[in-house]
Amino acid sequence: TRQTIKQIDIEVAQKAIQHLFDQLKSEYSANQDVQTYLEEVRQDVLAQIDAFAPPVDKEADIEMDLSRYQVNLLVNNGKTSGAPVIIEQNPTYHNLFGRIEYEMHGGFVSTHFTNIKCGSLHWANGGYLIMYANELMKNPAAWEALKRALKTKEIFVQPSVNMDSGQVVAKSLDPEAIPLEVKIILLGSPSMYYLLFSRDEDFGDLFKVRADFDTLMP
Repeated sequence: TRQTIKQIDIEVAQKAIQHLFDQLKSEYSANQDVQTYLEEVRQDVLAQIDAFAPPVDKEADIEMDLSRYQVNLLVNNGKTSGAPVIIEQNPTYHNLFGRIEYEMHGGFVSTHFTNIKCGSLHWANGGYLIMYANELMKNPAAWEALKRALKTKEIFVQPSVNMDSGQVVAKSLDPEAIPLEVKIILLGSPSMYYLLFSRDEDFGDLFKVRADFDTLMP
């Protein structure tokens, strides 16, 4: 009997929401990723009928938690004219690759996919990222991760397992890699160039073009 009632609830809910999803799918018919997302949301709503149905013994509307259906827009270059050009003055690891922020609730540390924050590589994806070489070399972890990203052509947002001060191990996220297509421009002195060229075997392969500029230019 319970199974039959549940199936009836699903069929009723299906009829109630289908026209709404059909409208959205028609609006975003050209985007397969949005189509997949909308279909997963529809199936999830039908799988959680009890969470959406109001209790029969309560008349007041209950505010629902719909955070699971939010969209985390990392970067919006919609109003950018041409390819993005980003200058990163402080190329630390998190400034380049983004980070996952954590929240404290009732003594427990947790996170959510909306806490994934982007870095300069995300903003510059499809364009150009300009950095000072000496500032980048002050952050060895950022330099090594940048080389891996250029080789694999992917951006990984790595979760921070240990919190900075308390060394608290928390549940975290492991986001999918984002395809990377970017041109990196490093600014520095000739001595810095030759130092990197002689001591880093990957430098010559990843940075093949060297351009010299005068100290003063129009």
